Amino acid sequence: ADKIDDWALQQKKEEIHFQIAEKRVPCGPINTAEEVMNYKQYEAREYFVDVEHPDAGKHRYAGWPYKLPASPPAIQSAAPRLGEHNDEILKGAGVVKSESKPNAGAKRTGKLPLEGIRVLEFAWVWAGPYCGMLLAQLGAEVIKVESHNRMDLMRRSVIWPLPEEAPSEVPSSEGIGFNSVNMNKKSVTIDMGSPEGLDLAKKMVSTADIIFDNMRPGALAKLGLGYDSASNLKEDIIVASSSGRGSVGPESQYLGYAMIHHAIGGNAYITGYPDEHPCHTTGDVDIMNATMLAYAILAAVHHRDRTGEGQFIDYSQTEAVSSLIGEVLLGYEMTGVNPERVGNQHHQYAPHNVYKAWGVNRWIAIEVHDDDQFKSLADAMGQPDLASDPKFATCEARKQNEQELDGIVEAWTSKRDRDRTTRLLISAGVAAAPSRDSRDLYADRHLQERGAFVKVDHPDLGELELISTPWKLDGLQVDAVRAPFLGEHSDEVIKDIVGLDDAGMKALRDSGIVQ
Repeated sequence: ADKIDDWALQQKKEEIHFQIAEKRVPCGPINTAEEVMNYKQYEAREYFVDVEHPDAGKHRYAGWPYKLPASPPAIQSAAPRLGEHNDEILKGAGVVKSESKPNAGAKRTGKLPLEGIRVLEFAWVWAGPYCGMLLAQLGAEVIKVESHNRMDLMRRSVIWPLPEEAPSEVPSSEGIGFNSVNMNKKSVTIDMGSPEGLDLAKKMVSTADIIFDNMRPGALAKLGLGYDSASNLKEDIIVASSSGRGSVGPESQYLGYAMIHHAIGGNAYITGYPDEHPCHTTGDVDIMNATMLAYAILAAVHHRDRTGEGQFIDYSQTEAVSSLIGEVLLGYEMTGVNPERVGNQHHQYAPHNVYKAWGVNRWIAIEVHDDDQFKSLADAMGQPDLASDPKFATCEARKQNEQELDGIVEAWTSKRDRDRTTRLLISAGVAAAPSRDSRDLYADRHLQERGAFVKVDHPDLGELELISTPWKLDGLQVDAVRAPFLGEHSDEVIKDIVGLDDAGMKALRDSGIVQ
């Protein structure tokens, strides 16, 4: 690391990025808002959209990370003025009728929203597989296509210790990260490097409604499974490609993972403390991208149901990161000032921080927005005079004396139990929450009562308690089924799709086409 730092200090950021990325090593610059707004890849992909606001004027806004050519998203109007549509709504304006053809697409009679939909998932790690799990939770049949030579690397990824302290080898069914984002799927293993295996994959595509991947742009197309080929096999198919920087543009072939997307998209630069370097997150970026990819796929399914038309979804994981900080980018666009890191503080409100509680590594988040809330906080602390102190009586005064105020609040919280203090403040009308680790989450009564966790029986690991999807559809819940073993459903799926008998399956296995 020291050698890399020494070399980097002698180079320009742009030169480092180009030199390393061109050698197919995942890397990316930590972009400021200004650099995001002037990023050539975004310019080539026409990511930003111009919006005319009657008061704010015309500016570039963060766009959407997915391209839907058959049903392109568009800005219908600028953000509304306060009460702008009162007359229209209160007078009962008529609802605009859709001009689309009702029931023109696939007709589904299943109880679940996606029941009757078949999805082929050519995805790995988190940014793709979590999308497949969300679709499966809505009732889709999700078939994960892998091979023994190129399996999902999360199958053997240890996120926290297994029964062995230092396992010499993790079997392909025991990666906890894999088990957490691949529930309710089927697994098929096919050697697509062989003509016979590729032909088998094409037969599967011809019966699918959706196929998606999160590999390098064009990876499926090179195999003959891209949208052009797939739509010849099934006219109304939906194909989604989720890649680091999108399928087109000068940097489309540059590699990257969550940390890289976080940096390029502008989020890493504003993450961290004011006096320290930018920070990054990892897994949450992947999960966010998988969730937004699922949304784009659902939008395409909705379009297909109305019109009978499939389409290709070009999804950029980096653009999705930028879409999350639209106010940061618009702030730069309107003021020319690059937002900087503020840690846990807020540009306007105080107190607004994470404070030490009694015990080892125990913390509580407190957020106050107005004078009434601060009075409630002062009363709960047993220090009502704080609310009338000129240094803290107004929002502006509290912000100017924030460091002193934080010290007063933390002197109080550090002597108190975290959870009891949280309950006290919430009952007083103050926004507060404990900063929790994994053990706290599993013990949380609210999450438990909501059914945020599901239990599945794993033949090798025993009972696993995993995180379910974040929504609840009354009467439309899918029972959780553990993530599939590698190739567990090969016989079932291939027999169903191709119509082979046992002898035909044995021939495929003997030749190594199905493993």
